[in-house]
Amino acid sequence: MNTSGYTITKKQKTDINQILVTTAIILILSAIFLPIFLLTPFQAYMYRPSGTWVFEAPKSAYLTFSFALVAIAIFMIAGVWLNSAGKFGKLGKLIVGIGLFSSLATLILSFDYYHYIDKNGVYFNRLFSLEERHYEWSEIKQARQTVKNEWALCQMIN
Repeated sequence: MNTSGYTITKKQKTDINQILVTTAIILILSAIFLPIFLLTPFQAYMYRPSGTWVFEAPKSAYLTFSFALVAIAIFMIAGVWLNSAGKFGKLGKLIVGIGLFSSLATLILSFDYYHYIDKNGVYFNRLFSLEERHYEWSEIKQARQTVKNEWALCQMIN
């Protein structure tokens, strides 16, 4: 008689701590390049009006995004560590919760941090501001370059 054998195994319960630590490690490693691939296209799609001459996020927006990703990862690891150590009382939950919330809020606010120039003037939206500031060209007395792109200058000379 020919019989075929079956092996039945129970589905193992997924440990949420493993998922959180793995996600935290991925967030830390991706904090270097993820702001470039997420921040720039999102801002261009959501905030860039047509007819702008220059639209960009300041370097500090990218740094804020990166630091917020790392902070979220640190609070995730701290929550797992405090929970596994059995020292995760109400104060620990509160600290980790507030840290995660503030880091996530900072991450979201970094998307709303930009400036652009068009025919009407200069527009700024600061990091912790939800309101865009506008300066018309008639209000601006002087504009000067404070940062030089040395690489472009060297390319022009050669």
